[in-house]
Parts: sequence; structure tokens; C-alpha cells
Amino acid sequence: LHPRDLAQEQEPLGYVLGVGCVIERGIGYHARAGGVARGKRRVGRAEQATVRIARSVGRSEPGGRVVEIRRRVLYRDALMLVIDKPAGLAVHPGPRGGPSLEDFFGELRFGLPRPPHLAHRLDRDTSGCLVLGRHRKALAKLGELFASGAVEKVYWAVVHGAPPADSGTVDIALTKRSTRERGWWMEPDPAGQSAVTDYRVRGRGAEVTWLELRPRTGRT
Repeated sequence: LHPRDLAQEQEPLGYVLGVGCVIERGIGYHARAGGVARGKRRVGRAEQATVRIARSVGRSEPGGRVVEIRRRVLYRDALMLVIDKPAGLAVHPGPRGGPSLEDFFGELRFGLPRPPHLAHRLDRDTSGCLVLGRHRKALAKLGELFASGAVEKVYWAVVHGAPPADSGTVDIALTKRSTRERGWWMEPDPAGQSAVTDYRVRGRGAEVTWLELRPRTGRT
């Protein structure tokens, strides 16, 4: 989570930090129900945070939308853009709709006739560098680089508990599960797909651990 987000949200550190951290058994985001009512449906705190972050990325006042999304551009050349994706905002609309980062790609043309497209994806609750291809040839080349493993992915996560060693490998087969009420999640399953991630401990607390993670396989 970028310090800029903390300043814009003007919320206590622990509240905002919870949006971007992996805090439930090291897998996914756990949000308690509550918050304000929208029609007949209760809206959870995580969803409220998503709306606030979406507004910070693209404000409605004249010029604000362009300024906010362009402030997040970390790198740009003729082929690609790298942007600072905030935690709490999906990269594209899900089955239920809602705000997403793609809503603001039209402001990232930088002289080209079409907006950029996603070269890969980051989960809603993950912040970090997101690569966009600026045209079809660029997307094809970037796709080859990601598929061949030429692009290295490094994640930081804050998890409950602590691994026994300061570095190692997590090798657990996973299966995707989903329900209408809960949505989807990944679950350990001996009959699932192989999922291998190398980890290194970067810091330890009383009940949590800061990990650096380098996935060898990608599982959605």
C-alpha cells in the first residue's frame, strides 16, 4: 500500500493497512461485515474502502481524473506503461460490476488512438506494479515474456503466524472453490494444481510476519 493512499484516505493506519494485507491464514483478505446500508444490502468495510480508493484514482472534478491516474504512472515507453495499482480496487469489472482500474485507462493513451490493455493482472486487494501494453504488438510481446517466465514477480505479504525457517518453499496443490455468498477462493487439495512459491522472512512481529514471496507458478 503506497503511503500516498494512506494520506488520501485519511483513515487510521491499521484500518487502511488491512485492505492490502494478506491476513487470513496467509491466503486472501478477510473482511468483517458491517458498514453502511446501500438499498437493502449491507456494504462491508472492504467495499467502502474500494469505493474511496476508486474515487482517489479518478475524481469527478474537471481535470482531477486525468491528474490522479497519471500520477500513478511509474514508467512509460512506446510499448508499455507500468502503473502503481492501489490495493482495494479491481483491475477489471467482476461479474457483479463495480469500479475498476480499467475505467480510467482512457486517460492513459498519451497520444495513441486506443487506451492500453492489461498485460497481466493483480488481485483486488494487492497493490503494486501493473504492466499495460499500449497496442496489440506490445501485448503479444509482453504475453510471451510473462508466459516464458522472463518476468519475475515478487510480492510482499503480512501474514498471521510465522514459518519455522527464515526462507523456504511452499509447495501445496490448490483448487479453486466458489459460492454465490462467499465468492471464490483457493483451497489446499491434493488433487488440485501444483502451486509452488519461494519465501523469505523480511520481518517478524508478535503475531504476524512480513514475507517476500516469489511464485514459481501462477494460480487464479
